[in-house]
Amino acid sequence: EENFTYTNYLFIIDYSGSNSSTDSRNVRVQKSLEFYEERKDLPYVRWGAIGFESSPKAMIFETNDKEPIFSDNVEIVEAGIERMKNEGASGSTNYSDTIDMATQAIADDMAQNKRDDNYIVFFLTDGEPNVGDTSTGGLVSRVEKLVGLKKGKVFFSSAYYGGQGEPAKLEAMAEAGDGKFLEFTDTNN
Repeated sequence: EENFTYTNYLFIIDYSGSNSSTDSRNVRVQKSLEFYEERKDLPYVRWGAIGFESSPKAMIFETNDKEPIFSDNVEIVEAGIERMKNEGASGSTNYSDTIDMATQAIADDMAQNKRDDNYIVFFLTDGEPNVGDTSTGGLVSRVEKLVGLKKGKVFFSSAYYGGQGEPAKLEAMAEAGDGKFLEFTDTNN
């Protein structure tokens, strides 16, 4: 019996109210979808997406928006993409509950599939967290728990855009997640 390993991409996208000015053209969503379009036909790739503001919600799900999944089912993924495109900017910025939701999604997927999959998390935001645990130490600890689900198989990268906050937390989170940190100062280009 052959045992295939999947690469699972999880986009975590900020939809807090500040995005109405820092990314009014939805560049963060467009770039995420470009990444998807370039890779959607590859074998053994699955997709997940979580949007967040005051609280997180799954964009790709089967049952409800509190239960994010990874899927290669075109209909499920395309429905999630439509949600990503149509989500408005409102609310606060809650990193901690969002990272916890991502951790649970990965843990649930690992338990269900029992494969040696890879999980690549992309966390995109324009602001400082202002709801839930906002401390650098607390957020880094959450990322460490996420990547600790399976060392060397789970990675957390972050991207900061908008130029209105302090990206040091995101950089520390990416470092803890064995990932990369990117900073974009202008989403209007």
